[in-house]
Amino acid sequence: MRLFLDGEKLPYRGQVHLYLAYHLHFPAWYGQNLDALYDCLLDLREDTELVLRNWNDPALRQVLEDAAADNDCLTLTVEE
Repeated sequence: MRLFLDGEKLPYRGQVHLYLAYHLHFPAWYGQNLDALYDCLLDLREDTELVLRNWNDPALRQVLEDAAADNDCLTLTVEE
């Protein structure tokens, strides 16, 4: 699976949480915060690539980078 996270189309962190929760089928307990996001990304078992475009949320980007480093099923690509 390949998902595009475009900062121009998803400018608010809350939108990113909803987008990822929907497309990656996060569990009902997902709390839409960075800690919960990291935990859910670690649980992914399907090969998934997240592509960042026009990104300007360093905290969220760091969580995505950390999760990709810790889960072999997750890849993060940054398009500058």
